[in-house]
Amino acid sequence: MNPTITHHEDDQRQLHVTLEFAEATIEPAMRETAKKLAKQVRIPGFRPGKAPLGVIMQRYGEEAMRFEILEKWLQENMANTLMAENIEPYAPISLEDMSAKPARIELIVPLTPVVTLGDYRAIRRELGTAEITEEAVDAAVEALRERNAKTEDVEDRTAELGDWVEVVGVGALVPQDAAEDWVVDHSSEDQLFHDHEGTAFILDETKTYAGTDFVQHLVGAKVGDTLHFNIRWPEGDDFGASAGREAQFDLEVTGVQTREMPELNDEFAQSLDETFATLADLREAERTRLQKAAESRLKNEFVDGMVEELIAGATMVYPPAAVAEQINDRIEKLKKQVERYGWKWADYLQMQEVTEESFHTLWQESAVMEVQQTLALQHFVRAEQITVLPEDLDAEIEKRITDLTDKPYYNEEFANLLREQFKKDNDQSLSVLNDIILAKVTERMVQIGAGNAPDLTAEPEVPQEEQEEQEKESDTAETA
Repeated sequence: MNPTITHHEDDQRQLHVTLEFAEATIEPAMRETAKKLAKQVRIPGFRPGKAPLGVIMQRYGEEAMRFEILEKWLQENMANTLMAENIEPYAPISLEDMSAKPARIELIVPLTPVVTLGDYRAIRRELGTAEITEEAVDAAVEALRERNAKTEDVEDRTAELGDWVEVVGVGALVPQDAAEDWVVDHSSEDQLFHDHEGTAFILDETKTYAGTDFVQHLVGAKVGDTLHFNIRWPEGDDFGASAGREAQFDLEVTGVQTREMPELNDEFAQSLDETFATLADLREAERTRLQKAAESRLKNEFVDGMVEELIAGATMVYPPAAVAEQINDRIEKLKKQVERYGWKWADYLQMQEVTEESFHTLWQESAVMEVQQTLALQHFVRAEQITVLPEDLDAEIEKRITDLTDKPYYNEEFANLLREQFKKDNDQSLSVLNDIILAKVTERMVQIGAGNAPDLTAEPEVPQEEQEEQEKESDTAETA
């Protein structure tokens, strides 16, 4: 069965492929199918396998048999047929239509996106500098004190200010147009912001959901209590997208503990790390940690801003299937998360009163943005000729291993096992590779933003030693 193939591309990078089968090729396939069906089922009046084609078609229906033949052809021949036509799908192919008579199959084949970046090298953007204040270091050291406080479970009284309270449950942003009987949708990225699986809160209004009455709802609770309450964040830039928004909590108290804070002195610093001789050493280490975290945050924000400008200046044409695949990946991740909680996926969908199809509407906008971000970065990497060399990979692996040298379980045998794992484990290797590419992308974007990106059209500089060697070879050649 060799079909006649015609196709045309639409304006969304989709190839509409029509496969038409001549009746002369369908009839032999019908007879072959009839023989197989006759052997499988006994038909009154005929010996096994001897019933004529007309009887088989009357029994099973001609249309059903034709559809079965076409579906079987699709399963066995579609990939090779498209390959022969030099058609390379970018995402899963979809069946648009199938006709039994005349025998015809219509497919939609997603094609590779076409992306043209604009004049992104004209973008100017400052990275900014991270400044760590003494107040920030004070807060970091105080947080270490709190984490190392001696705690003791209490069951004979209710929670008081200063206690630790452990809860399980969820917190969610209430939609601004929510009805009175609104309940949280656990699948909504715009609602669920905290999934508490044994989270402990300190009952201090300046540290836990500051500016709200969250802590007051927990004061007076005891182990076993269930709490259902709403809070509202104050207005103001400090609260970002949550400013003025209402949040709902459904929590169960699973523990209440008193705290005894350690003295803030050299002995405390030494108890955290034997390399700290004094409290000043601890403060300097925290300052360095905060500095690195702040620099990382600035770089992330810088890259996000650059990618936004890349997208704004680019022309992109991509098939809808690219977005659908992005959403399908999210659905699979949610499904695994739900199953980890011990729920059945079908029960979860029923409880939330949603279908898998509804996620495609819910996540459409964010999935489009993710697809555009991915395409912009992919083409930026190609345009800037960013590559990862074997020595880059080795250096990153060694850096990760070096970061573990202060761990008690570290030794040379452990380091060698890690080296082997990084090189053999595809997920680990991909993680290392992504980190290297992201670092190189960030470095290049910073150069572009500052207006000092390298000239990619210039001849690469040759080290002095190589220049001298090349000159000697040239002189030798001329003498000969």
